[in-house]
Amino acid sequence: MMHKIGSVAFMLMMGTSFAQASEIVYRPINPSFGGNPFNSSHLIGLADAQNDHERPEDPRMSNLESFERTITSSLLNRISSEISDRILGENAQESGTFLVGNTRLDFQQQGPNVLININDLATGGQTSITIPNPRF
Repeated sequence: MMHKIGSVAFMLMMGTSFAQASEIVYRPINPSFGGNPFNSSHLIGLADAQNDHERPEDPRMSNLESFERTITSSLLNRISSEISDRILGENAQESGTFLVGNTRLDFQQQGPNVLININDLATGGQTSITIPNPRF
């Protein structure tokens, strides 16, 4: 019986091995967070493969629509230049009001600043801007 216990103990000792351990070290994969820079193309390939979104179709404008947009943009540019000249130009006014469509713009010189209120008359929305007056 002693021989069997000794044999079992010997087999248990031989069957066990020494456990080895080391530090757990985190290594990021993504190069944006310090990972290997050679992972970039692989990660972008995976992202592209998983991306199932499609770009919306770009509706093509007719020549007439394009011309209308160009004229509108040009007119609004001239209007905004005129307004900015009256607010900040050489002969700037102390205060004033401009009405363009459903938008009302009020301005007033307040010391070294200019207070500009933009009101959307259709929705009642309002935006206030205070800018330094660039007069020298």
